[in-house]
Amino acid sequence: MRQPLALVIDDEPDICELLTLTLGRMDIRTETAMDVAGAKSLLGKQRFDICLTDMRLPDGDGLELVEWMQQHAAGVPVAVITAHGNVETAVQALKLGAFDFISKPLDLGNLRTIVENALKVRSPADDGESTPSLWSLEMFTELLQTIIIPFGLRALLALLVLFIGRWLAGHIQRWVTASLHRTGLTASFVTLLTALSYYGTLILTGLVMLAVLGVPTATLAAIVGVVVVVLAISLQQSLGNLAATIIFLLFKPFEIGDVIETGGVLGVVQEMQMFSTTLIAPDGKTHILPNGKIQGGGLTNYSKTDSLRLNLTFDISYSSDIDQAKEIVMKLLETDERVLAEPAARVFVHQLAESSVQLVAWPFVQLEDYLTFQTDFVEQVKKAFDQADIVIPFPQRDVHLITESKND
Repeated sequence: MRQPLALVIDDEPDICELLTLTLGRMDIRTETAMDVAGAKSLLGKQRFDICLTDMRLPDGDGLELVEWMQQHAAGVPVAVITAHGNVETAVQALKLGAFDFISKPLDLGNLRTIVENALKVRSPADDGESTPSLWSLEMFTELLQTIIIPFGLRALLALLVLFIGRWLAGHIQRWVTASLHRTGLTASFVTLLTALSYYGTLILTGLVMLAVLGVPTATLAAIVGVVVVVLAISLQQSLGNLAATIIFLLFKPFEIGDVIETGGVLGVVQEMQMFSTTLIAPDGKTHILPNGKIQGGGLTNYSKTDSLRLNLTFDISYSSDIDQAKEIVMKLLETDERVLAEPAARVFVHQLAESSVQLVAWPFVQLEDYLTFQTDFVEQVKKAFDQADIVIPFPQRDVHLITESKND
């Protein structure tokens, strides 16, 4: 009885050696080819009992060789080695006339079964027997066991991951919403953070689904890394504002409703969003300032203490009575209900200027009176000075002219 002869076509020497050793133990001689051209040459020179070909070859692919063999070596059963889980390629190979297919990584037990079945149905050319149908029950069973069932199980597991991920995203969203409402953040900020938590969970769910379906985790990690780098570069300034927002939330240099001054803007904090803070100025204007700018430029918070001190300066002439002027200012402070008793207010001479004596008053008032008191009190002092004939001088300078005599 003639010893069976097999043709192995693969451009990887290790695969060729593995198949040669496996077939040799089955008492099958082996010829190898590295490409489509070499395989066609060997098929034209001698008769083979079975052919095993890889899908990807240097000068073509296994499907091309299968199609060629149906015309030039129709009696030789050919099995195609496909990538794991590639159902579409396996079906296409069978349609072109392949006897069977083998999925990578190679299962030697499965390989031996396929080779034995191929040798059983092999019809020598000189016998004149017709070639049996390639689409047999055994081949369908093999397709079912190696590709359809594993892929179906993965698809079901991926659907289960999707269901659990959506359920988990909803619960996380509700938990984050309840937690953030207790922090006193604005409604828009809470909505934004809860949306990020929800969709972030869905994105992680999608990545897990792809991993379950067989997408290499290294590829997923590379894709995620590239996306993160691109976003970090393009959103560098926004990320700086986001980092400042996180610092504000952790250390609370100001809160909603506080009166702060930053970047030359004084106003009440109306809202703190993810990247900016909204201030309402005393004139009713709305100022939206980036949080990174606020952090970098610093701020003054007028709401951190119960009282604020005003620095009020009044100029009187050198001819006016200093004690009388101080007494007038002090009496006005004592009779104004907005001035706090503690800490006590002070009035003192601050500077002897070129044209006037500068008096300074230090009254302490509540935050809500800080802006209105200054304008009201200055008007009261002016009227009181006028009644007491205390002069508020204009800037002046004495100029002495020296003339030279004609004798000089």
